[in-house]
Amino acid sequence: MALLDIKKAGKPVLKQVCVPVERIDKSLKKLLDDMAETMYESDGIGIAAPQVGETLRMVVMDCQDDHGLIELINPVITYREGSAVDTEGCLSVPNIFGEVERAEKVKVEFLNRRGKIQHLTATGLLARCIQHELDHLDGQLFIDCSGFRGLLIEQALETGYEDWTHWLPCDRAVAVPCEGTGEITPYTRSTARGAGWQWRIPLQ
Repeated sequence: MALLDIKKAGKPVLKQVCVPVERIDKSLKKLLDDMAETMYESDGIGIAAPQVGETLRMVVMDCQDDHGLIELINPVITYREGSAVDTEGCLSVPNIFGEVERAEKVKVEFLNRRGKIQHLTATGLLARCIQHELDHLDGQLFIDCSGFRGLLIEQALETGYEDWTHWLPCDRAVAVPCEGTGEITPYTRSTARGAGWQWRIPLQ
């Protein structure tokens, strides 16, 4: 196994629609192994093939639950139910987190590494992870999806906020004190200063 380079936001491969896997061979199984190793080494719970530069419809994930490591080849969500909003991050968007609305329950059909059709029903974190990772297969980051509710950046300038403005949804921030006073004040990025704040980048 080998560690793979994780592509960061702005790389064209992350915007491409991935193609179905047509043949499961030794090289594809090795890629699955390498993706899993890369995910674990990066402290992630999921990673999709385009995040390591491969435009193939497959993902691996491990939400540290009873399912353990899951490999999904040519996955398709066949059912969605309910909705829930929670915070997400992404290995391709380091140090940045966002609130995303997604289905609370999903059913997914996929192939395993032996080419056998599998079905999985998921709720909670696993359901969210499945939806997040499958978005990658259609060229979407979590800030691109229809359920995106806002981007949270802790100590935004200190985590390289100025470097991300070429792909963030807009260049105005709404700063909310971490203490939660209810006060919401708009700032341009040139005046959004001060550690100890959370920075919410709303949709345009």
